[in-house]
Amino acid sequence: TRGSATVGAWLLGILLLLPHATLLLLSFVPAGTWTVEPLPPVYSAMNYAALATEPERLRPLGNSLWMATVATLLALGIAVAVTFAEALLGRGVFFQRDILSYWYPGMAAFRRAVAEGAWPLWNPHAGFGAPLLADASFQIAYPPTWLALVLPLPAYYALFAASHCLWAASGTCVLARRLGVGRLGAGVAGGAYALSGPFLSTVSLFHHYAGASWIP
Repeated sequence: TRGSATVGAWLLGILLLLPHATLLLLSFVPAGTWTVEPLPPVYSAMNYAALATEPERLRPLGNSLWMATVATLLALGIAVAVTFAEALLGRGVFFQRDILSYWYPGMAAFRRAVAEGAWPLWNPHAGFGAPLLADASFQIAYPPTWLALVLPLPAYYALFAASHCLWAASGTCVLARRLGVGRLGAGVAGGAYALSGPFLSTVSLFHHYAGASWIP
C-alpha cells in the first residue's frame, strides 16, 4: 500500500543518513574520550575551533574536494568521449543537414582564402558570391574555427562537437554548484544537459551548437 511504501522510504532514508549522523556526532567528541560508552560522555566544539587555528587540518578536506572535482570532470569526459567515440576514432564523420551542404563548402572557401593570403571576407564560389566573415553562422571570428585551417575538416568537426559538449557539461556543473547543488548532483546536471536530446540535436547546426554550449 501507499502507507507502507512511505514508511519504507522513510526508514531507508534514515538508514542512509545514519553514517552521516555518526560522523557529525564524532565531530563534537574530543579525541580519546569515547571508548566503550553507548554515547559520548563529553561533547566539545574544539575540533571546529582547531579548523580555524590549525589550517593544516583543512588539507584533507581540500584534497577530497579536489579529487571529487577531478572525478566529476573525468566522468563527464568519459561520457562525452563514449558519445562521440565513432567520430573521434575516425570511424565516422558528421555530415547531416547543414554540415555537408553549408559548413564544408564554407570552410573550404575559408581555407582557400587564407591559403591565398587573403582575408576570409567573401566566398566567390557560392552562387554569385556570398559573405564569409559577415555570415555569423560560419563563426570566422570564433577562435576555435581557425583550427579548421590545420586539421582535416572531419577531424576538426569531431573535435569541435566533443569539446563543446564537454564545455557545456562543465559549465552546467559549475552553474549547479553555484546554485547550491552538491557535487554529485552537479555532475548529474552537467551530463543531463550536455547529453540531452535537445542539445545534441543541434550538433549539425554548428553555430547553434556552439552557442548552446556557452549558455550555462
